[in-house]
Amino acid sequence: MSAPLRVVVVGAGISGLSVAFEIVQRGERFPWPLDVVCIDKAERAGGHIRSERAGGFLCEWGPTGFLDNAPTTLTLARRLSLERELLPAREEARARFLYRGGTLHRLPASPAQFLRSGILSLGGKARLLAEALVRKSASGDDESVHAFATRRVGLEAAETLIDAMVSGIWAGDTRQLSLKAVFPKMAEMERVHGGLFRAMRAKQKDPEAPGGSPFGPGGTLTSFRSGMQALPDALAAALGRRLRLRTRVNAVSDLGQRGFRVHLEEGAPLEADAVVLTAPAFVSAAMLREMDARVATVLESILYTSLAIVHLAFARETLDAGPVGFGFLAPRNQKMRSLGSLWPSDIFEDRAPAGLRLTTTMIGGAHDEGAVDLDDAALARIAHEDLRRAMGFVVAPRFERVVRNARAIPQYTLGHLDRVAEIEKALAKRPGLEIAGNGLHGLSVNDCIEGAGPLAERVLDVLDRRAAAPASTHER
Repeated sequence: MSAPLRVVVVGAGISGLSVAFEIVQRGERFPWPLDVVCIDKAERAGGHIRSERAGGFLCEWGPTGFLDNAPTTLTLARRLSLERELLPAREEARARFLYRGGTLHRLPASPAQFLRSGILSLGGKARLLAEALVRKSASGDDESVHAFATRRVGLEAAETLIDAMVSGIWAGDTRQLSLKAVFPKMAEMERVHGGLFRAMRAKQKDPEAPGGSPFGPGGTLTSFRSGMQALPDALAAALGRRLRLRTRVNAVSDLGQRGFRVHLEEGAPLEADAVVLTAPAFVSAAMLREMDARVATVLESILYTSLAIVHLAFARETLDAGPVGFGFLAPRNQKMRSLGSLWPSDIFEDRAPAGLRLTTTMIGGAHDEGAVDLDDAALARIAHEDLRRAMGFVVAPRFERVVRNARAIPQYTLGHLDRVAEIEKALAKRPGLEIAGNGLHGLSVNDCIEGAGPLAERVLDVLDRRAAAPASTHER
């Protein structure tokens, strides 16, 4: 072999960094030399994961943390020597709230608490508890989250509990999102057990059974002492010179048996034996347009929504009479413009100076696409007013920080799994070309990291076959 086999990973968000890291680590067991290059047009690695210290506050631009019930992320943190940096949420952060009827209601942690709560009317509670009597869908067709929830737990619960959950995770529209793509475990619970409560009972008897609970997420929210950016920073440090920032990719072309050519905006193109695209779907679409117009068109059909994040801090004594916990969500039928608010200084240590309390309010999403274009003052006013409505205080904030994430959150709308299947069928005809990132297979940090190992193995398998091919097929 006249030159190392080369892998080019496009995108240095958490998906791209994790994939590149896994390829490097797993590639050490092979006898042939390997050149891994991770490219991103940005000034810094991490994508939407960004932790900013300002005025003594730690403000997250993107994810606040990850749930520790996914062992792959914890294992990665330990492999990167970050175990002493891991920071689990405080016990009081288990308290989560929902805004309805002009007040905050604590989300129940059990069926008994649910029956005593004021989140739903008596009729709404009765309809939800009758879920066990609802027959499962006979068609198996793709179904929106709203349609599924209405059918199984009733309209009131669908437009209150489920809508708020979707707003908090996806900033999305339940009438447009695909249940099988967004909440695959719920779809599986109905398919296997006939319903959600039946699945919960089965899980009590058998922990390995597909199931879960509608009364709260599993696991403990976990971050790092210096914020979530610690994870991509550690991955970037591990990659070292393999990471090339401020480098824009214009296109990828197919060279047949000789692999691929990655065309850069500046400088000579890179020839590669394998290419992994982890940029947002619409960015990857532009790179593939000339090589495969159909795949590009399917990628472009994956919608993204934008979100503004408003960090406000207040003197703690003005809020001590209010609730303490994780934060609150607001269903769209409550006419609150913001999607909800997290309380980072309640969740984690060292997120705000002593005597001050930090809030992080989310505005925008699929129901309010224009919000991200408002100026900082307008967004801060919206956040302040919604906090006043929910928490009852009128004092002015001591700190303000507004950030915008344009086209940041992919929306797995109806037909998403069919689109993914079409993309994967096309990629199967081009060994060595992979498309990853949260636009296809899962939104969370855990999802992105979970998929990195299997993808790295697929790439290394292709390289293994290429290394065994005649030398002329992989000369540089």
